[in-house]
Amino acid sequence: MSHVSVPCGTCRACCKAPWFVKLMSWEKDKHGGVDIVPKKDNGDCIYLIEEGCSLFGKPERPYVCRSFDCRNKLAEWQAKGKPELSEKLAPVIWAALKLKANEKSPL
Repeated sequence: MSHVSVPCGTCRACCKAPWFVKLMSWEKDKHGGVDIVPKKDNGDCIYLIEEGCSLFGKPERPYVCRSFDCRNKLAEWQAKGKPELSEKLAPVIWAALKLKANEKSPL
């Protein structure tokens, strides 16, 4: 299974994004048998708490979340001319990257 090291810092863009997280068939039992991770009434992921993802670093964290790299998605949205997505998330993503750079953390 692939896992990317994304310097999220305090960024919560993925957890607040308008898309849905589809679970892999082998993960569904860990999440109550559902196909898609439910969202809160405000649109946030149900696993998002004040400190960040409540599943971060745990084996039940969805594969999609562990393998998603927002930096690649941002470049894809910009290349495909989807400004509504890239403009909404770009400031949050770049702020997280800058924060990690200031902390001297490798990307």
